Amino acid sequence: MKTRNMILSGTILGLLVVLLAINTVMADTPLMTTGYDNKVPEIYFLKKGFGFCQRVGGEQIPFTFGGSVPDGLDVQSSGCIEWVMGERSQSYAFTGEQIGELVVARDPNGAADLTNAYLAVDGDNRVKCVAIPKEVALAIANFWRYTDLAAELDDVPHLTVADAGYIPAGYNTAYDKIYACLLTVTDGMNGDLTVRVYDESGEMAETPVEAWDFNPAVTLDITGDVSFPQAPAGNTVYSTEDLTIKNGGDKVAIAVWLGGTDLSGDAAARCPFSNVLDVEQNMKFRCTLNDGIWIDETWHQVMNKDWTATTGCSVLAGADYTCFGLLPLFKAVPSTVNPLGRGNILFPQDKAECEFALHYPVPCIGTFTDGNLIVLMRAV
Repeated sequence: MKTRNMILSGTILGLLVVLLAINTVMADTPLMTTGYDNKVPEIYFLKKGFGFCQRVGGEQIPFTFGGSVPDGLDVQSSGCIEWVMGERSQSYAFTGEQIGELVVARDPNGAADLTNAYLAVDGDNRVKCVAIPKEVALAIANFWRYTDLAAELDDVPHLTVADAGYIPAGYNTAYDKIYACLLTVTDGMNGDLTVRVYDESGEMAETPVEAWDFNPAVTLDITGDVSFPQAPAGNTVYSTEDLTIKNGGDKVAIAVWLGGTDLSGDAAARCPFSNVLDVEQNMKFRCTLNDGIWIDETWHQVMNKDWTATTGCSVLAGADYTCFGLLPLFKAVPSTVNPLGRGNILFPQDKAECEFALHYPVPCIGTFTDGNLIVLMRAV
């Protein structure tokens, strides 16, 4: 009995060994696959800033502008000027001016898959954008006068759904990068603007197209033969013809100032003490906008041009500032009086018709014919 038990145990052991060997030989290795592949990036516009008319930048914050002042845009002085009411009403910029954009890009494959971003002009990548931390983006946006970027980044990028999974809405460093782009306008540049972002596979996404006009024509049409009738000394006379000042362009708004030179007399002239008729003492003007949409009922002094004025023409357009001593075409009066509320700004195709009043002091002897009206203009 003992011998049989030992033989049976040995038989069981042998069977177990054989079974183990069979399992190892028959083991299978089936293939495994996933639906995972490269996902196209997403891009979202955030904020835009402008460096118009050499708007001052910040030394500690990048992308806060420092372009040059455009020149050759006006009648007797150079450059453009900022409007007191805010930004330009249309999308145009001149050589040396700057356009900044903040965008956020998302890559469902992970932020490391995002390689480059560019600001493109007319289809050509002109500016290589810079990936920046969220804190720097907030500082830039604040300088650009936006205080809501942090709240915006709680919702942008939007919820991303990819088959069985999703990425929640809001900025996420695991998937997203913020880019800052700063374009400086150059001569000959023109076309639409977009910002593009690329991934490792060369896939691209871009922001919606923005139509811009670079270095548009600036036109100021001035017509009218201003003259005054004769009258006895001590009387005030009015111009027999108005001076018409028209913005003949189709995009650029213009700030205008009006003045004049003294009227010089012929031999033995005197009016009242010297041989010139002083316009600052004796001549005034008032203007009507667009055939009566705004009529200025107040007379304003005709001033001489003063190139030595300490403020020059570095002032805000649309406000009651002088430009080299000349007064604005229209005063920036309260909106209850002037519903337009834009001061001396002429938008494209706006027309101002100005009449003049001239006082002949006592005594006033001689003929006074040599004088000029002066119109100063700056693009806005």
